[in-house]
Amino acid sequence: MRRMINLRGIGDPLVRLLRRKLRPAGAANDVAPDPTAGSPAALAALGVEVWRLGRRIEGAAEQGDRFKDSHSRLVRALEDAGVRIDDPFGREFVEGTTADIIDMPTGINPSEDTLVVTNVLRPAVYVAGKCVVPPQIVVERQKSEEAA
Repeated sequence: MRRMINLRGIGDPLVRLLRRKLRPAGAANDVAPDPTAGSPAALAALGVEVWRLGRRIEGAAEQGDRFKDSHSRLVRALEDAGVRIDDPFGREFVEGTTADIIDMPTGINPSEDTLVVTNVLRPAVYVAGKCVVPPQIVVERQKSEEAA
């Protein structure tokens, strides 16, 4: 079964980032552009799309190797630009964490229940150490017996 990977979502943030003047006028052509010159919002949007691309690559086994290499290069380029993508899937959810919570159980008993992130719709994206995009997550209850 062939599975198509839709790259349309990554296009807009990437084009906006590339349109920015990353090099001052008159700079030599052999000088590498400064990747940190892009706006934090554009870098964060690009980070989200790179994360989504990585998730789609995981589901496309026959095309995976070729795309995994490209994805790894994109992640490294973002890291070089000061962007960190944080996927909280499977981690314990701590009350007070900055996140857009899509779904959370009611009637939580902190002495008996542990909350775990069971689905991530969007990762957290940090630019220069500052959270620019909070994660969108689904949190579910994990009984303390299951956690042990």
